[in-house]
Parts: sequence; C-alpha cells; structure tokens
Amino acid sequence: MNLTRDAFAEMIPMSTSFLADVEGGTKTLSLEKFAKVVDILDVSADYILYGSSASKDEDMQRQIIFEKINNDLNKYDTEDLMDMANAVRSLTFIIDRND
Repeated sequence: MNLTRDAFAEMIPMSTSFLADVEGGTKTLSLEKFAKVVDILDVSADYILYGSSASKDEDMQRQIIFEKINNDLNKYDTEDLMDMANAVRSLTFIIDRND
C-alpha cells in the first residue's frame, strides 16, 4: 500500500512504537484494532493470522458454505458425523495428492 509505519499507525489509530511492537511480536492488537487492520488492508482475517490468501469476498463465501454444511449436518448423531469426518479426510488426502 506504500504506507509508512507512521501513516498506517495513524489510520488504525495507535502509536508508531506500539505498531512496531505488534510487528515484532512483543505486543498484540485488541479485536477492535485487528478488525481495523483487516479493513484497511482489505484482506481476510485468515490471511493475517494464517497466511491464507483468501479475499474478504472469498472469506465471506466460505463462511456461508460452512454455515450451510453445519446446518445440514445438525440432524446427524455423533457416530454419523465421525464417519463423515473420516470420509472428508480421505477426500482431502486424495485432492492434496493430486495437486
């Protein structure tokens, strides 16, 4: 984004030294400030936390899909869910192997 640390810290808002500490891993952001960073950078929270490259739109689509799956699975008992989880693990192994 071609922002200096000073300019970015001002947008959040927070002190430049606190932002430097966050970048260095010695301090953490409040949830409110973290949400502001996500908004300013226009990336998903997953991207910041886990390095996932999903955009905010893709992140929202994934959330909708997960909610639909969760709703569909609510009618099954624990044993059935474990069987389904094992089947999903098998499928992901096959997909990962083919990539």
